[in-house]
Amino acid sequence: MIFNYFTIGFRNLLKRKGYSALNILGLTIGITCCLLIFQYVSYERSYDTFQKNTSPIVRIRLDQSKQGKLMWQSATSYPAIGPTLKKDYPEVENFCRIIDDELLLSNDARNIKFSETKGYFADPSSISMLGVDLIKGSASAALNTPSKIIISQTMAKKYFGTDDVVGKVLTSRDNSSVSNLEITGVFKDYPQNSHLIINYLVSYATLVKLRQLQGDKSDAANTSFGWYDFYTYLQLKPGTDLQKFQAKLPAFANKYINSKQYNKTNNIKDQLYIIPLNDIYLYSNYNQEA
Repeated sequence: MIFNYFTIGFRNLLKRKGYSALNILGLTIGITCCLLIFQYVSYERSYDTFQKNTSPIVRIRLDQSKQGKLMWQSATSYPAIGPTLKKDYPEVENFCRIIDDELLLSNDARNIKFSETKGYFADPSSISMLGVDLIKGSASAALNTPSKIIISQTMAKKYFGTDDVVGKVLTSRDNSSVSNLEITGVFKDYPQNSHLIINYLVSYATLVKLRQLQGDKSDAANTSFGWYDFYTYLQLKPGTDLQKFQAKLPAFANKYINSKQYNKTNNIKDQLYIIPLNDIYLYSNYNQEA
């Protein structure tokens, strides 16, 4: 019986060849378009899902208002927020801060020099929190002291022709100084389906040291509630209710930021918000997005 149905259907197709071809072509195009759309949506939703953290990771957003009128919303925030939140709130298991770091790097032995723009000064905890997959070097020691840098496999081969480069040195130059950065780790090329592009990370302690050499005695890179160029990520303890944690942030902002005389005098109010790491790519579109 089923065979007869196929026979009749096949005869009808041959009987109306043009009509049949048009329908088959339309069906083929429709299925192809659906598959391509599904593939595109699947890739877009895969952003920042490669991290192996079991605890939720969120990023801080900073909003500032003046005389009740919103002035700006920024993906970056103050460097003191992360350590202070960790100190005050048991929900915060860890934090990391990163700030753009553009370098002119060279391997003088091979006379190779490049301007690098896709890297950051970063806390040691950024390696695990942001899913940086070290294949050479120790994650616990790679960024724990000044003048250390970890680089991607592609970057290692660009400067040295190999990824076996731990212990070697890259020279960093700017308008006023020359310094050496010891390579303490090499990581797999950072996945493209991330809201960040990371080719290298320089230890956060290097930024602190540079500021000190420039005469900064306030340790602004750790204590400032006014320098808002830092991406701040929090690793919350498993089971933390994000809405309940968000509800605690206005009191935190009032205590440490809005209570400052400058804010009071100028009627400026800061507000802090969190966004889950996996939502940043699709749902975050604010000032200074990475």
